[in-house]
Amino acid sequence: ARFPFGYDEWVVVIRPVGTRCLVVSRNAITRVYDELGDLIKKFTSILPGGGLGINGLIRIIIEGACMIDCIFWEAANRFFILDVLGWNGQIFVHCPPSERFSFINLKILDLSIGKAVNNFCILKNIPMFYDLPRFKACINDIVKYSQVTCPFRIDSYLWYHSKS
Repeated sequence: ARFPFGYDEWVVVIRPVGTRCLVVSRNAITRVYDELGDLIKKFTSILPGGGLGINGLIRIIIEGACMIDCIFWEAANRFFILDVLGWNGQIFVHCPPSERFSFINLKILDLSIGKAVNNFCILKNIPMFYDLPRFKACINDIVKYSQVTCPFRIDSYLWYHSKS
């Protein structure tokens, strides 16, 4: 394979098969919009502002807000986070991808803090949010990640410039 000059300044995100959407949580409700801006789903979530808080136990909260770019895998009731635009009062649209992706990884770990949370979400049919594999665009990593078994079907690879 041939790669363009400067390809190592890019980060690759594995994109699963599913519906691309914008997830917005605030005022205790999470709304999902399709690429045309149409509302396609509403529910209570564990995202900031999504209505459920996790602090040792699950409780109702209203504070906060969140806006994330996702892929929705309807059959499994899962959202895979591609990128973060805003999270609990922090705006990320002007941050480099490396900061946004690190932030996503940390916050997803915070949200999925144990079996109790996962079991509660499954019991109440509350969608869960997952991070995606991301890697620097070098030939070795591209080959390695193209052979990785993912818990989803791969649709494509999204490329983010590391300085954009």
